[in-house]
Amino acid sequence: PAVDAAAIEGDALAAETIEQFRGDRDFIFGLARGFAVLLSLSTTRRHMTISQVARRTGLTRPSARRCLHTLEQIGFAASDGIGGYYLRPRVLSFSHTYLSASPIALLAQPLLDELSNSTLQACALAVLDGDDIAYLARSMSSPIIAPHLNVGRRQPAYCTSIGHILLANLPKSQLDQYLSRIRFYQYTVHTINSKAKLRAAVDDARTSDLAYVSQQTGPNLCSLAVPVRDESGACIAGINLIVHGAVLSAAEMTSRYLSSLKQAAASLGLVLPSNAC
Repeated sequence: PAVDAAAIEGDALAAETIEQFRGDRDFIFGLARGFAVLLSLSTTRRHMTISQVARRTGLTRPSARRCLHTLEQIGFAASDGIGGYYLRPRVLSFSHTYLSASPIALLAQPLLDELSNSTLQACALAVLDGDDIAYLARSMSSPIIAPHLNVGRRQPAYCTSIGHILLANLPKSQLDQYLSRIRFYQYTVHTINSKAKLRAAVDDARTSDLAYVSQQTGPNLCSLAVPVRDESGACIAGINLIVHGAVLSAAEMTSRYLSSLKQAAASLGLVLPSNAC
């Protein structure tokens, strides 16, 4: 079935989430609503109306309008003059500051480039952020799948190979909390759509220390992921290799690419300090 991409992508900070902090006297609700609106614009939908923003965030229309007006005044959003709002380049300052201060993104890039060149496939590094994975670095031998791997892009953890490997390394209590709140959206007929299936996939990833997914987010797209561990042995990120345009089985992916993928992850882990993210 067709799915509204705006309802899936990004960490949609909804009104009900904000309301959970109603008893916190130090919580600034106006600031949280502003970020909710900012995140609602971070989707594949280029322009969004006030009504669309309100529907995506769960805010009232007047509240969404005030937030958009404020973001426009301080340079983070702009109006197209016909009722639509979109992000301004100033939002890039957030990602630039984070990536500049994050050693893992800087250290991973040459290793990803080497991996991509040796395998002639795309690869990426991502971390778990909320219920999504966020891509911090990428490399590719072909520009065909560039939209899938843009730095800063977010995807749900439940339908990505890196997501599975990172979920597999969560403490049981955190994984149970994740499973209790996750909602599934059907990208393709192959997308995981139940907690039982997801738990089984995560259990497999934990046992084998690798994760394979096939056509979960798009046709003819499969990937293999392994964890990146810091000097303390903690899993802080995942690296995956993506094959586009052909469907390879888990056995084929493992046979062709696992050794190189593990080597890249191990090399990165050797130079990472604890809490590198």
